[in-house]
Amino acid sequence: SFIPAIFFMGTRDVSVGLDTAQYMIHFEEYKMCSISEIFQSKDFLFWLFMKFCSLFSDSYYFYQVVYSILYCGLYNYFIRHNCKDCFLASFVFIGIGLFSWALNLQRQMFSVAFCVLAWTLIVERNNVKGFITYCLACCIHMTSIIFFPVILLSMFRISQKVLKLLPIALLIILSSM
Repeated sequence: SFIPAIFFMGTRDVSVGLDTAQYMIHFEEYKMCSISEIFQSKDFLFWLFMKFCSLFSDSYYFYQVVYSILYCGLYNYFIRHNCKDCFLASFVFIGIGLFSWALNLQRQMFSVAFCVLAWTLIVERNNVKGFITYCLACCIHMTSIIFFPVILLSMFRISQKVLKLLPIALLIILSSM
């Protein structure tokens, strides 16, 4: 199911999705920027990825294909390593919006895919790789910082009883603010 998803995502027209045309404008802008200029921008790793793709091809569609291969590949890895029924999980991936949101919200969803990979690595006891991957996610889109408690809790292997109490504790803390 990921092959058709990659094909669909990578070859769609820039008129598909609200932000796709804007990402094409960013691609054209960042392919002309120097690396030092890109490092000064917010969410620099995503723009650096665009710049890297532009070194191989001036076509926005080349970037879009590479993005779709990486995005779908990250979720494919997650599903293969965390789900018993990969077929069903693949359809859930497509059905709950993780796929369709990535057509519009490329930076945000790419960052989420890296967070999911980070969590998978940490659960597999690759804490250093997982934490580095999480840092990469934050450099793709800064909102990944909100995933930090999940990363932290996964690294320390907190018991199931404590994990069940955390949402209640979070609600109490938030309601007291």
